Amino acid sequence: MDQPQEKLLITGGNGFLGSWVKKVAPQYYPNAIILTPGHKELDLTDKQATLAYFSANKPTFVIHTAAKVGGIGYNRLYPADVFDVNVRMATNILFACAAEKTRKLTNISSACAYPGELAGDFKEEDFLNGPMHESVEVYGFSKRALLLGGRAYYKQYGLPSISVTLTNLYGPGDTFDFNRAHVVAALIRRFFEAKRDNAPSLICWGTGKAIREFLYVED
Repeated sequence: MDQPQEKLLITGGNGFLGSWVKKVAPQYYPNAIILTPGHKELDLTDKQATLAYFSANKPTFVIHTAAKVGGIGYNRLYPADVFDVNVRMATNILFACAAEKTRKLTNISSACAYPGELAGDFKEEDFLNGPMHESVEVYGFSKRALLLGGRAYYKQYGLPSISVTLTNLYGPGDTFDFNRAHVVAALIRRFFEAKRDNAPSLICWGTGKAIREFLYVED
């Protein structure tokens, strides 16, 4: 009897990071059907809808890139929305993967889930060792939830998962919307508009003393 063909589900596969994951996925999953459903086809905030999609499509592997995410300004404007959507997606994706016996779940985590007071190089063992910075804590909490939920689902259901922690992304396909842009895209837009409008100055947030780390999205 022939084995069913493997399927790779990329949540958020039409977003900034997900679209790049979709481009390179065939190199690493050459025999798999690549699934990249939009929000209307797969609403990860709805538990029953998520279960129904998993039951119908039975993904072998899942890479969870979907997120309600923006820059610091976005987190300050919509903290409840960021918290609600990302935590619900986290719990629903874990539950559905366990229910359909997904072979492996890869969660995309974020460096903002690290303690806010850390300095120097971040280490894995420090991930949960302290409170997050208040400007990103609601988003960071959902990433901690994925890590801890992954441990719990492995202990109870044997679901293998991993959290890949990325820092600030930039590159082609990024958003330049001021409400949602992260620092690189936001600064590009500010300098572009200042030059276009012959503005004598522009405003950059922060003190200028912060050290930031950035990762090109294609890398």
